[in-house]
Order: sequence, then structure tokens, then C-alpha cells
Amino acid sequence: MGGGERMTTASAGDGNDTSAISNGISNGSTHHPAGDKHGDGGGDSATVSITNGVGGEPVEEEEDQASCLRRFWRRAKPHIVKHLLAISLIIAILFAIAVPAPGVLFGTRSGGVRPLQIACVVAVFLVSGLKLKTDEVKAAFTNYKAWMWGLFSIMFLTVTVGISLTQEITFPDVPDFRNGLVVFWAMPTTISSGVVLTQQAHGNYALSLFLTSVTNVLSVFTIPPMLTWLAEFGTSVSLDVGKLIAKLMYSVFGPLLVGKLLRQSEWVRDFVTRHNWHLKLVSIYGIVIIPWLTVSEARDDGHFDSVTAAAMFALIGWALMIHLVFLFMNAAAATVLRLAEPERRAVIIIASQKTLPVAVTVLGFLPDSAGEEGLMIVACVIAHLSQVRGVVDSFCVWRGGGGGG
Repeated sequence: MGGGERMTTASAGDGNDTSAISNGISNGSTHHPAGDKHGDGGGDSATVSITNGVGGEPVEEEEDQASCLRRFWRRAKPHIVKHLLAISLIIAILFAIAVPAPGVLFGTRSGGVRPLQIACVVAVFLVSGLKLKTDEVKAAFTNYKAWMWGLFSIMFLTVTVGISLTQEITFPDVPDFRNGLVVFWAMPTTISSGVVLTQQAHGNYALSLFLTSVTNVLSVFTIPPMLTWLAEFGTSVSLDVGKLIAKLMYSVFGPLLVGKLLRQSEWVRDFVTRHNWHLKLVSIYGIVIIPWLTVSEARDDGHFDSVTAAAMFALIGWALMIHLVFLFMNAAAATVLRLAEPERRAVIIIASQKTLPVAVTVLGFLPDSAGEEGLMIVACVIAHLSQVRGVVDSFCVWRGGGGGG
């Protein structure tokens, strides 16, 4: 019996002695250390108490569960961080559809605009300016065939092809989906994700920076005339090109320029480096808040009542198809131009993407007769999600570029 007691006591020691003894006392047993003068009965009582405490293994089970959760979080965290914008956009739209009241409250208009929406737009492009690195863009000038094709494709070819093809189709019961995609195809390339994907695919980093910087600045002046020329929102819709350019100037170009000028300060550059993650969060949730506000309003007004599963599948399928068209057009051009491999990868990735922040900004400035803003933003979000981590990334891997996340 003494040997059994020693083994059991050792087992308790391997776990949590204090917990085991406490459990024994709570069961009404008096603890007697093994080998005490009280005899075998006392030893048995102590042994049973400790065994009962460990037998149920409440502490060990809790520790195992906590350990499993920690391991799961360590594995999931990099993927969540990498896809934070996509995850947040999906959650925001679903929440807006399920519970529209908060979004309606915060999206209250003043003078025909939502102050919170304008503040978010300014914050997003101010942060973009603060983080915009252009020191290496000079190196891109030597690759004149690559950057000339990139500019032509981003600013003209993909715009005309995307808008022209999209206007030839109709979405079941939701024509505003088509109008949203029409606006999205008129946008410049993505502000940051395209550069990241280019790096991951071992493409020309300087070229991707050049195309990103130049097209996002030029788009302020090209989007309004391109939409006026190509888009068919309806006979009652009239776009004021000058007014739309002015609005894009103060909401997009102005903050972007201010951020870039502030970046000339070494203190600001150090601040951006130290707080890169916090600035990224500001940018991400500045983008996320806009769909939350507009979708909440659209849901509250009953505009989502006509949205069907068929319309959603048609939207997703069409967005994927147009992105494939962009990819193959740019891949074919890069082959014909005989671009070096790093330049080819940069052109294919950068010239095949469209930016979401500028798209939601433009939609906010369109007249109400152009369509329901909430539904058009949903179309833009779907198109954005289908390109950044889906088609483009898979294409880079397929071509041996090593593209990831």
C-alpha cells in the first residue's frame, strides 16, 4: 500500500499539488501526508483525495484547451492579418445587411454627403501618401516598353474593355451591380497590394511603384471623362466632369499629396516605420466603414429585397471572368514586347488590378440617378475580392513566379 501511495502522490506532484489537496479537503477528507503516523487509513484518505483531485483532470483539461487555442491562434494569425481587409469587408457587409440601424445612424447625411464617409476617404489617402515610396521609381524609366504598356493598359485598355463588355450583360433583378462594375473597371491600379504581389512574384519592384504612383495621380483627371464617354447609367444621368474632378482633387489627390510631402521629413518617415501596423489599420478600416455605411442605408431602404442568389453568382462569375481577360491581355502583350521576366511579372500583376478606395470614393460623388450606392459598392467589393487574392495570385504561381499570399 505504501508503494501505491508513493506512486499516486508522485502523479499528483506532476500535476498541481495545491489544487489536488484543496479538492480533497472540499470533499470532506482530511489530508494526511503519505507515511504519516496516522496509519494506512490516513494515507489512504490522502491518496484518495489527491487521486480524486487529479482523476477528473479539470486543471489539465483547461490547460490542454488553452494550449490548443494558443496553437490555433499562432497558426491562424498570419493568415488573418494577411487577409484582414477581405475578412473585414465581408463581415461589415453581412453586419450591415443583418443590422442596418447602426450604419444608418453613423451615415447620416449633411449637405448631401456623409461626413464620416468623407473623413474616411481623406484618412485612407493621407495614409497612402505617408507610406508612398517613390525613391526607386527613377529606375523604371529605363524599361520604357514596360511602363508605356502599363500606363496604356491601366488607363485605357482595361477601362474600355471592362466597361464595354460589362454593359453588354444584365444581372438578374439587380441592374445596379452592372453600374458598380462599370465604375470599378474605370479605376487605376491598386495602391499597395499590387506592389506587394509583385515583390512576392519576384517582379520589378521599381516598375510596380512607378505604375502605381503615376496612375493613381492621373486617374483623378481621367476617370470623369472616361465614365462620361463609356458609361451608360441611363438617359437621366448626367455627369459633371469638372465637378467630379474637383471632388476627386480634394478627397483623393489632396490628401495623397499632403501625405507624400509630409513624408519628406525624416521624423515622419520614422513615425511611419514605427507605426506601420497602426497606419495600416487606419487605412483598412477607413475603407471598410464606407461599405458598412452605404450598405446599411440600402438595406434599410429595402434595396436588397431584390437581390437573389442568381444575381450574386452572376456578379462573382463575371468579375472573375473580366479579371482573367485583363490577365491574358497583359500576358500576351508582355510576350509580344519581349519583356524581361521581372518586368513581365510586374506588368501582368499591376496592369490587371483595380483599386477599391478610389472606386468607393467615386461612387459617393455620383448622382443618385446613377444607381443605389450600397448595391454598386457591393459589386465593387466582390470585384476587388476576386482579384487580389484569387486570380492574380494563382496566375503568378502558375507562371512560376513564386507568388504567395
